[in-house]
Amino acid sequence: MRTNVEIDDELLERARACGKFRTKKETIEAGLRSLIEKQIWKEFNEARGPDIFWPDYDYKAMREAD
Repeated sequence: MRTNVEIDDELLERARACGKFRTKKETIEAGLRSLIEKQIWKEFNEARGPDIFWPDYDYKAMREAD
């Protein structure tokens, strides 16, 4: 899809250099993919809930058992 957008040249060049992309198109597509991936991970982390797997787990008691 062809789209005309005005983008800050300095910002685009810095992003291109950071990612070592050859073209503006590669740079913009990588940025869009990164934004989508970040959102997917955020939603995943919110859906899985807190990081408590075993609330009654006592690592000190496990050490004493050995």
